[in-house]
Amino acid sequence: MKPIHIESSYIVNAPRETVHAIVTDFENMPKHFPSMAKSARYIKRDGNKFEVELHMKSSGDKTVLMMMKGEVKPREGFISTNTFSLGVEREVFKLEEVPEGTKISYIDDLEIKNPFLRLFGSFFVKKAVLRNLNNMIADLRLTVEK
Repeated sequence: MKPIHIESSYIVNAPRETVHAIVTDFENMPKHFPSMAKSARYIKRDGNKFEVELHMKSSGDKTVLMMMKGEVKPREGFISTNTFSLGVEREVFKLEEVPEGTKISYIDDLEIKNPFLRLFGSFFVKKAVLRNLNNMIADLRLTVEK
């Protein structure tokens, strides 16, 4: 089955180095992105490669365990493969300088495990991913656009 493909972009009024430092500080995700991360800890770090265990906020008081494995691209963002109960996602978080500050380009290819959800829920899953991403960007803007 073809993965759900999600793309979005945002402009943040802050220098790329500032944005990069925050979005690649995975262990401090709950501090930087309180609307989406409850806890985070590094499992492994080796140069620019990382493995992180995240407890992501879900509906109500529920959390979703996500294992994130990827590589930080200096000044450019990061790429990762994230495994969680819903499935596996391959995401690219790319940063580039623009006159207004930093452009964030997000690409996500999500493979859903559950065949029923894959057939009938892809629209809702896509909306949920974009909602979480919008919350993350809002948290980021609160931190850097002061």
